[in-house]
Amino acid sequence: ISKDVHNLAPLREKQESISIPIELGLNAYRFSISWSRILPTFDGPPNPEGIDFYNRLVNGLLLRGITPFLTIYHWDLPQYLHERGGWNSRKSVEWFAKYTDVLITSFGDRVKHWITINEPHCVAWFGYYRGWFAPGITDLQTSLNVAHHLLLAHGTATRLIKEKIIGSKVGFAPGLTPVYPASNRGADLRAAEFMDAYDIRWFLDPVYGKGYPTAALERFNLTPPILEGDMEVISTPTDFLGVNY
Repeated sequence: ISKDVHNLAPLREKQESISIPIELGLNAYRFSISWSRILPTFDGPPNPEGIDFYNRLVNGLLLRGITPFLTIYHWDLPQYLHERGGWNSRKSVEWFAKYTDVLITSFGDRVKHWITINEPHCVAWFGYYRGWFAPGITDLQTSLNVAHHLLLAHGTATRLIKEKIIGSKVGFAPGLTPVYPASNRGADLRAAEFMDAYDIRWFLDPVYGKGYPTAALERFNLTPPILEGDMEVISTPTDFLGVNY
């Protein structure tokens, strides 16, 4: 990548995505990176055109005094990784670390605020259990595997970023929907407790060192594929919580 891509020279082309936060008077702008735009093949080198695209965005934001918040993963696993097992494979943690390292090398000199994964419940529950999102799988154990690997990838990436970017701030952005019981009846209270554990605390509790919620584990009667040291990696301290409400 040429040096002129990294400097803060005025942009030549109009960038509507940058004009929006300016018009709104915002001082920060969150955007998501496309994994396959950066690494279009499994073994090949990073795509310089993809990196240049985000360099122009980052530089344009900084030029205008807007802090970039980079989201590493927003549901777009490359097809070539899905064909190798996707998030159901523990190797996905290694793939995510490699991808994150490329982003650190490419943007870490200017981007200090990082969001590892956007709404992991949409990937795990909607993609591998409900079948609503890609890849359309409907298997509970597979979804638990995916959820665990997503959290492990989050913790691994958090450690990488904190190690390699001085002054970095790292968090993740779960989807948070409050749960209220329909009544004070026991069945409704138990249903609300489970939904809170399943939809919210399954992803919050492990990140903050509490492990997986018992209410959900008992209901599932299945367990995530936890190996020694996993929960320590998942609970690597973060700097902020992105609240998608």
